[in-house]
Amino acid sequence: MKPFDRWNAVIYGDLKITHIARHLLLQLVGQRNAQSGQLNPSIQSLSNSTRMSRRSVFRALKELRKTGLISVKRHSKTSSSYELNLPPYVKRKR
Repeated sequence: MKPFDRWNAVIYGDLKITHIARHLLLQLVGQRNAQSGQLNPSIQSLSNSTRMSRRSVFRALKELRKTGLISVKRHSKTSSSYELNLPPYVKRKR
């Protein structure tokens, strides 16, 4: 199963997250560089691409962090990078 397919299974599966967090997760999966794994969009670009307010983006990121679906690495006050974390039950499937 390809990485994007695994994420589709997670996004459209039985996740107990809000539809706003689900929408942001879908956007993050789509923006991830497949070769390097790099994922560092700004809050403003996430807000623009999802058509959500900046505050909604912050809330959805917080929810995704709490569920363990993403990890956030802060580089400065204005710069962060994100790592997508597949749930263990999805990683085992081949």
